[in-house]
Amino acid sequence: MMLGMIGVISWVTPFFLVAMLPIGIVLNFVARQYISAARQLKRLDAESKTKIGDVYGELLQGLVSVRAANTGKHYIEEAGRLVDMNHRAHWSFMVTNRWLGLRLEFVGSMVVFFCGIFVCLYSLRISGSLAGTRATKNKKMSF
Repeated sequence: MMLGMIGVISWVTPFFLVAMLPIGIVLNFVARQYISAARQLKRLDAESKTKIGDVYGELLQGLVSVRAANTGKHYIEEAGRLVDMNHRAHWSFMVTNRWLGLRLEFVGSMVVFFCGIFVCLYSLRISGSLAGTRATKNKKMSF
């Protein structure tokens, strides 16, 4: 759908492709940064969840021994530490997703900005119907 919209915009205002080149480079850079960071953070999140499950499994397996030795406090502290580690990894992953969202919103705003600029610059050559052409003509607009 996005390629269709860019195609229609480029057909109406061909100079839009000139503006899309730096936007595409920025988008490519942002995507590479996000993918490498998100992959590592997701790995840390999954690894910390596994450790939590291991501790709880170990606790349930040896519950009788833990009660007999009165070492429950140790397991509670260990579980709390592991949950904190998991929350750090998960929070970092969520912040990284928001970082990507802000950059994508900025890139989308730049596309709309340049589209509007080029339609205004070529307003004498472009009819109003072409300036308002949508990529999906079959959708009815309801107000």
